[in-house]
Amino acid sequence: MKVNPQIFRAYDLRGVADVDLNLEIVEHIGRAFGTYLKRHGHSTAVIGYDSRQSSESYSQALTKGLTSTGIDVTDIGLAMVGMFYWSQYHLKSKGGAFVTASHNPPQFNGFKFANDYSETLVTEGMKELLRMVEEEDYEVAQQPGKVVKKDIREAYYDDLIGRMKLGKKMKIVVDPSGTTAGQIMPALFRKAGMEVIEKNCELIPGFYKGAADPTEALIAERLRDEVLEAKADIGFSYDCDGDRIGIVDEKGTIIWNDVLVALFAMDVLKDRPGDTIMFNTLCSKVVPQTILKAGGKPFMWRTGHSFLKKKNQEVKAAFEGFPQPRRRRLFGSPAASIFIPHKPDAV
Repeated sequence: MKVNPQIFRAYDLRGVADVDLNLEIVEHIGRAFGTYLKRHGHSTAVIGYDSRQSSESYSQALTKGLTSTGIDVTDIGLAMVGMFYWSQYHLKSKGGAFVTASHNPPQFNGFKFANDYSETLVTEGMKELLRMVEEEDYEVAQQPGKVVKKDIREAYYDDLIGRMKLGKKMKIVVDPSGTTAGQIMPALFRKAGMEVIEKNCELIPGFYKGAADPTEALIAERLRDEVLEAKADIGFSYDCDGDRIGIVDEKGTIIWNDVLVALFAMDVLKDRPGDTIMFNTLCSKVVPQTILKAGGKPFMWRTGHSFLKKKNQEVKAAFEGFPQPRRRRLFGSPAASIFIPHKPDAV
């Protein structure tokens, strides 16, 4: 199968919809990933997708490819990527794929491939997928895999709320720029007893004003204005799959990358004193200094969510903080790290 090899990146796959990717190519990618899972001893996979215009159809094509190899698929539908990682534990499935191009513009799409709990394919695994697609080296099952649709939202909400230490009722602004989080986060916050002000929460195929990256200045400034106008306690903005988040406090102040990672580390160490906290090379000295002061063990590793998650299979850190690069002094951090403990026994 002829495919653009450049879309197979170090830890995910991303390309332009209808240029690098189409339904036929995606089905072949599904056949390759299903073959990869079968050859590594897996028989099931969870599939989810973000709100991009092509994501649902790509999810269906990917599922068709996976089931042709005999993989049983659980389709969780529209979800944030943190929900997808959580669902692997909840559904006891080490295999999985999430359809997204993260914070990239709306014309892009792609995939994150999971081959274990809190572990996604990295360099060698992605190279193997490319080889299988190019050579059409696929397993063909005598009996295709089954597909089951599963709504995990209420279970996800209940699990998160059960772990929260809720204080006063807060007024929260949610602005996901017309993307996935608008269908997820308001309901979660309301179920937790919070007052929610929704901004741009309806799904917009091309994103609100064409962008959904909370590290962009215009989006952070918009969130700041929304928080101040609503006299809210806090505001959250998200990218399309929810693995970048922007935060503004009640005074309209942007919470910096390192400050937020340090705050989460301090909170985790209250319950898990002495544990290891992992962070990436984009963090400044304030992060390891805070971890040490709070009684934890700092561990720095290379940038890239898949690389950190793979390393954490060895390190067993209680928390992973991996901020995105600052762009015009703004914040972004993966929602999975904020909401989901990286421990198989946490669910």
